[in-house]
Amino acid sequence: KDGNISFEFNMPEALTKGKFLGMAHGIKTEWGSISNSIVTEQGLMLTSNMPRFMRQGDKIVVTAKIDNVSQKEIDGFVKIKIQNSENDQEVTEQFVAINSKQKLSLLPKSSKVYSFELKVPNINYPILYTITAESSQFSDGEEGIIPILSKQVYVKESIPLWISDIGTKEF
Repeated sequence: KDGNISFEFNMPEALTKGKFLGMAHGIKTEWGSISNSIVTEQGLMLTSNMPRFMRQGDKIVVTAKIDNVSQKEIDGFVKIKIQNSENDQEVTEQFVAINSKQKLSLLPKSSKVYSFELKVPNINYPILYTITAESSQFSDGEEGIIPILSKQVYVKESIPLWISDIGTKEF
């Protein structure tokens, strides 16, 4: 009626950039349009770099990049938690010898990479990992499942068998 409109919508929590386009028209063929960009972000954002799978006996360093996109300095903790995905029993101590929880300190508009050294025990179940970054103002985290493969390598050999004429052949 007065040319004003308001609306609400939900955006994902992750860093997302979208473009908003709007168009309106009236009875007497008058029209108008608007175009704007929308960016959603959290004050603290965690991006982990986890493998797709691990093998029994592997020694691996996993990393998590923490971004402080706020205007304030952030202090807190980064921690990794590992569970048996079949029964939710925590097994972090079996994987991480030291530093499953590290101190977090970031200046405004900066980022830092935190690393955790893992040693995969001889288990045969997938693990559920959770990496979280927490401060008094913000928190973020990632969770996922990683299969643990056997350290035994099964070798299969295949050879082509050409049968072109009548007779007996031995391979």
